[in-house]
Amino acid sequence: MCHQAISQAKPTSWCAQESPINPALILNTLITKINSLREQSSNKKSLRARLTIGPSHTISFTTSPMPSLPTITILISLDNQPTSYHQDPFLLTKTTQRNYYDDTRTRHGATYTPNTGDIFDVLMFNESRQVTETTISNVAIRRKQSLGSTTTTDNPWITPHLSCGLLNGVHRQFLIGKGKIMEGVIKIDDLITEGLETWEVMCFNEVRHTYHAQLINLNQAVQTLEFFKAS
Repeated sequence: MCHQAISQAKPTSWCAQESPINPALILNTLITKINSLREQSSNKKSLRARLTIGPSHTISFTTSPMPSLPTITILISLDNQPTSYHQDPFLLTKTTQRNYYDDTRTRHGATYTPNTGDIFDVLMFNESRQVTETTISNVAIRRKQSLGSTTTTDNPWITPHLSCGLLNGVHRQFLIGKGKIMEGVIKIDDLITEGLETWEVMCFNEVRHTYHAQLINLNQAVQTLEFFKAS
């Protein structure tokens, strides 16, 4: 499916010139590599595994230490411009082509190792101003529950619908399957109008799994600062 999407959108890419790889070959390679790592390692430390497929059905498998989450409050900034998902198949498919995500992080000064007050990630939205994802994770949002409330029946976690444009992550599919989150449409303007402090934000991917974050609007802060300077 991913191979086909890229080949149709990018007719000059290698995906358009070659047939899709046999999924069984991918699975067998993955199992072989993991079993080999288990035999070579004497500790139980978790590793981050990455498998990529390139031209001529070349399979690459690498591992790296599992990244740790910041121990401080995780801050996520609202993006200051929409993302056009329908024009870029690489935003809908897991690939090594991450220039757009990296550029978005750079615009906001986001860092994977933040100090207090630093931005960890950026919340993106499409041209219809619908929330989509962050640069490294899927996301779900809900209104903060009242003190002492324990039920989520009337206040479910909403994750952006696939039609909004986003990468359908493995952990996203897992949480939907378990009934932990449900799909819907989240308007970026609703988040701003009702106040960012009104919302709970949960991020998730298959590497870091689930973690909570706090939304901030750097653009609003800059506009406020400029107003006071003008006064």
